[in-house]
Amino acid sequence: MGEEEKSEKEKKKGKKGLILAIAAVIVVIVFLLILTMNGSNEVEEEPLPEIEDIDEILGIEEGEGIDAEALAKCLADDKGAVLYVLPTCPYCINQKAAFGESVKYLKIVDCTQEQEICTEQGIQSVPAWIFDDGNIQPLVGEYPLESLAGITGCLQGEIVEEEIMEEETDSKIEIIIPPVRII
Repeated sequence: MGEEEKSEKEKKKGKKGLILAIAAVIVVIVFLLILTMNGSNEVEEEPLPEIEDIDEILGIEEGEGIDAEALAKCLADDKGAVLYVLPTCPYCINQKAAFGESVKYLKIVDCTQEQEICTEQGIQSVPAWIFDDGNIQPLVGEYPLESLAGITGCLQGEIVEEEIMEEETDSKIEIIIPPVRII
C-alpha cells in the first residue's frame, strides 16, 4: 500500500466522521423541536388553592374542634393506643404535632430505638396506631384528630362530627395521608 492509498482511506474516514456528526446534530435539533412543540400544546392547569389546615377543610371555626388533650387521654387510657413512629418520617412528625403539647399523654414507640417491639407488633409502615381494646383494627397513616376521634369513638358527642354529618349526609369526611414504608 502506498501513501496515496493511506491518504485516501483517511479522507474517507474523515468524511464518514463528519457525516455522522452532522447526522447527530440533525437528530438533536429534531428532538428539541418535537419537545418544544409538545410543550406548547399543553393546557395550563390552575393551581389548587392552598389549605391552611384541617379546620379549613372541615369548616371548623377558630376555637372549635377537637380537645387534643381529652383525645390524647382517651386514646392512651381508654383505648390503649400506641403510636409507632420513625423520627425522620414527616407524617409521624405531623401526627405528633397535631396533638401539640398534649402529645405527652400518648404512648409513642420510636421504631428506630425499639425495633423488636415494632417487629413483634407487625409494624411495616408508619405512623401506625395500634389499640388494645380489641375492637379497632390497626390504623396506618397520618390521621387528623377529627378522624381519630370518630374512628375510635373518643369524645363522642363533643365534636364537630355532628356538624360534618349534617353537611355530608351519606358519607363521613376522612382525610388520610399515606403511610411511610419501613424498609
